[in-house]
Amino acid sequence: MKYTDIAWDFDGTLVDSYPNLTKLMQDALESFGWKEESEEIRKHLVVTLRHAYDFFAEKYGLEPDELSQRFNLLKKAQPEVLPLFPGIEEVLREIKESGRRNHLYTNRKEDAVHYMGELGILHYFDGLMTYEKMADYKPNPDGMFKLLAEYRVEPSKMLMVGDRILDIEASKGAGADGCFFNTNGLPVPECADFVVEDIRDLLRYL
Repeated sequence: MKYTDIAWDFDGTLVDSYPNLTKLMQDALESFGWKEESEEIRKHLVVTLRHAYDFFAEKYGLEPDELSQRFNLLKKAQPEVLPLFPGIEEVLREIKESGRRNHLYTNRKEDAVHYMGELGILHYFDGLMTYEKMADYKPNPDGMFKLLAEYRVEPSKMLMVGDRILDIEASKGAGADGCFFNTNGLPVPECADFVVEDIRDLLRYL
């Protein structure tokens, strides 16, 4: 088998979280008296959440931390809607049943693990690399290096699946391959080893 281990991003890869995040950012801006189109918000969220804070804070004369705090207050006040992308559980199950391992590798904190349990997919995973265990956010490859070391994986046997260029950069920085799961219609990173539009197509490359 080409890859023995597959590392997965969370937001935008396992779960379609951007509609929920977009609405939260829209509500946060509206609480300061500003209205913004959802398409414009999503365009910046898919870069990084920090980028979105910085962009809209500058646009509307706010402090990024002030916008971040309001966003997080609203987030705590309502349950997140995080549906799995079609085909995700099928692919995770097939990888697990084939003797390979799935790992989580996300910039999100440990709440990602909680949601995976609620969604019924946690049992498909071995490694769980969340922000608390990493020296820095992706694209810093520290989290990938830690997964490779903990599970004794040769970099050539690890594949990262993610929806943003920073996911692919993190994998390549540790010597692993990267699959760009294009859930947001973003430009395909030149560093990606391959691209899928439907996650079920990933199985062809394993």
